[in-house]
Amino acid sequence: MDDSFIGLSGGEIFHEMMLRQGVKHVFGYPGGAILPVFDAIHDSDHFEFILPRHEQGAGHMAEGYARATGKPGVVLVTSGPGATNAITPMQDALSDGTPMVVFCGQVPTSAIGTDAFQEADVVGISRPCTKWNVMVKDITELPRRINEAFEIATSGRPGPVLVDLPKDVTGGILTRPIPTGSAIPKSPIHLTNTAASAFAEHPDQHIPEALARVAELINKSKRPVIYAGQGVLAHPDGPAVLKALADQGNIPVTTSLCGLGAFDELDPKSLHMLGMHGSGYANMAMQNADAIIALGARFDDRVTGTLRLFAPEAKKAALENRGGIFHFEIMPKNINKVVEATHAIEGDVTKNVSRMLPMIQTSPRTEWFDTIDQWKKAYPWTYAEPETAESKLKPQQIIDALDRATRDIKDKVIITTGVGQHQMWAAQHYRWRYPRTFITSGGLGTMGYGLPSAIGAKVACPDKIVIDVDGDASFSMTAMELATAAQFNIGVKVLLLNNSFQGMVKQWQDLFYEERYSGTTMVNPDFVQLAEAMHVKGLRISKKEDIEPVMKEFLEHNGPVVLDCVVEKNEHVYPMVPAGKGDGVGPEVCNEAVKVIQVVAEKRPDISFDFSHELIGLAAIAQTGEPLPQKSLDACRSASAVLLGAVGGVAGATKPGQPRPEQGLLKLRKELDLYANLRPVIFASDGLLEKSPLKAEVVKGTEFVFVRELVGGIYFGNRKEGDQDGQAYDTLPYSKAEIERVTRLAAYLALGYQPPAKIHSIDKANVLATSRLWRKTVNETLAAEFPQLLVEHHLVDSAAMHMVANPTKLNGIVLTENMFGDILSDEASVICGSLGLMPSASLSGLPDAPDIAGQGICNPIGTILSAAMLLRYSLGMDKEAQAVEAAVRQVLDGGMRTKDLGGQA
Repeated sequence: MDDSFIGLSGGEIFHEMMLRQGVKHVFGYPGGAILPVFDAIHDSDHFEFILPRHEQGAGHMAEGYARATGKPGVVLVTSGPGATNAITPMQDALSDGTPMVVFCGQVPTSAIGTDAFQEADVVGISRPCTKWNVMVKDITELPRRINEAFEIATSGRPGPVLVDLPKDVTGGILTRPIPTGSAIPKSPIHLTNTAASAFAEHPDQHIPEALARVAELINKSKRPVIYAGQGVLAHPDGPAVLKALADQGNIPVTTSLCGLGAFDELDPKSLHMLGMHGSGYANMAMQNADAIIALGARFDDRVTGTLRLFAPEAKKAALENRGGIFHFEIMPKNINKVVEATHAIEGDVTKNVSRMLPMIQTSPRTEWFDTIDQWKKAYPWTYAEPETAESKLKPQQIIDALDRATRDIKDKVIITTGVGQHQMWAAQHYRWRYPRTFITSGGLGTMGYGLPSAIGAKVACPDKIVIDVDGDASFSMTAMELATAAQFNIGVKVLLLNNSFQGMVKQWQDLFYEERYSGTTMVNPDFVQLAEAMHVKGLRISKKEDIEPVMKEFLEHNGPVVLDCVVEKNEHVYPMVPAGKGDGVGPEVCNEAVKVIQVVAEKRPDISFDFSHELIGLAAIAQTGEPLPQKSLDACRSASAVLLGAVGGVAGATKPGQPRPEQGLLKLRKELDLYANLRPVIFASDGLLEKSPLKAEVVKGTEFVFVRELVGGIYFGNRKEGDQDGQAYDTLPYSKAEIERVTRLAAYLALGYQPPAKIHSIDKANVLATSRLWRKTVNETLAAEFPQLLVEHHLVDSAAMHMVANPTKLNGIVLTENMFGDILSDEASVICGSLGLMPSASLSGLPDAPDIAGQGICNPIGTILSAAMLLRYSLGMDKEAQAVEAAVRQVLDGGMRTKDLGGQA
């Protein structure tokens, strides 16, 4: 029993307990229900109280403090709105494993349940977003509950706890000795669910055996990757143990967003950040790794993408007993929650990896690192430099300049961020070398986090340079905390990437919502004047020559300072989406077509197929900033055939001047001189007649093949954008030679029919000069070289009408130019009932379908039949092509239907 508190008020006991817990700083906001505590700490010279401008700011300051030091941040707020305003920081801390203790006032115990002024059920409200919470109902409980709060906040996976303090408890006087030790039970049965899982004692007896098995499989693996999360940073020795594992096993390392700094990114083994905005080579390494060693990471959805497509090689290696997915994690509930682990090691990550280290063998893994080096060269972090000196600055330029300016003092610099594009640019273009130097909201993604967390980090580490890299929208949410920095002379620096938009949301609107900017345009204040109004120095960069000198002034200024960097409004964060074979549903349908070709190969032991997967379109832009990287083009040039996934569509919509996914497809056609596109319009099965929106008697017997000229016409003519004078134009050029060669191809196809098929030539000769040249050249070529063939000319509008009114009228070969063929062949898909049923000899597969990508519901038949055309036209394997087509017909005749056709396959 402890009698040292006798005669003290609850507020004075609180003060004494903060001293015993070693608390140096408290962040909070007063109010009536918590005034007994504020009065007790008023004259204290043992810790500093920081007054924010909002309780949310207090919570984020405590988070920044905790992330910079590993010690719990302490928050002190009043009841009702004071407590509820701290809910967002508590959920943020829970999501990111940040130790924080929140003390909030409450109405007197006699008034609880009466809807008293500023009463709120804070214990109930905060239960889902804390590890543990409690209301102290008697002053005799107060020291013990405070001890328990700090113990729970820092034990296991760190996180937030809340202690609710009724006013009569903090205002009362203790009159007798009390127990003060923690009463947390050995069994977690009496704790809340979240606390129970955090305090579950991990059975240790199985761990040595499991570690030996994991080490054995790591040693067997040829392509291992370490995936390090923030859990590595939870232990002071975590980064050193991570480096020891990487060095001893010669294993490349990638990190989560919140794990940045756990591994030196200048180490050749670094793959940098993983995930949808991570490096292309980190993502490719994870997808090709036969062993994934996850250390203190949760397999966030932005890391895994589509779960069934994640880590296929590691899953395969697990089945073959030569690798797998190994999850080291302190929280049992996080194991197998997202990704099924081959082996899971519960408990302290650093401790368990240390125990495994003596069992890890050194291996050169030369081939693996050579492959990774090729990926690094092919897919570096990159961005397009401003075109002229007058062009708006790129935000990446600013981060690059900050990185250069702090290159020799990285261990003395802490970077915080808000949430948005700026967060990702900072993560990508700043080189992270030391632990606890990057502080951001990772799990919850809380805008407004950057400035208050920077204040907390600077309070914790006054000798370090603390910089909030922020965006104008995120910064504006908590900008008033500049007044806090000024009042307490907290020398934080705010580097503002100002694009006058909610940039990340706008980017999604660019890509997926046809540039409909609903609620994302900002009308900002003058941030320099705003800073100066709050007694903070304001600076601005708007042109390239100002970057270096103003950055120097920014870094050397002693007090709080804001640097407003006016940057390009329309810049996107790349990578944006995981790499795939084409865009949207492209990876899914290509995978199915590849399986078919592999079955063909099994039937022909004299032939082998060697597949390589390359990037094009939106997937390529996401990884490299280019719609067709040189590596992809070179691979296509050296290949015998190319099977191409979806490219472009709504998801590819971008503004003028930005790369468009379709540009990759057009460049590929031009570079490889793919001058003709073949698209058969035929029912793969009579059973599909009812799936056509046209009447069965109208479409029955339809059988024609589009022969579309592919590298000429309006898609490749000169053009002018209309952004300057409001006038735009496209030109539609064709040469006689281009028309002659596609006409010959159509003729050869027509001769393949018995009797020879009729050629239907589509143009707009009544209006367009190029169409008149088209018609003249078609007539002359056929008359001179193929006099036995019949040709009928149709105007394009007439052909479009025939296609829906009487499609059999076009049976035979439909020959047309580029744009007309593009439109008409898509219209023809209506006849078949689904665009997913239409094959194509140019092998462009399906148009982009971002709304169904990754769901496994797209129709792969068209791409499988395209694979049959690949076999026939590219590889001369007509017999095998016929077998594929017959198999498709048999499956469809048997009643199999994909979801676009009303089935479940």
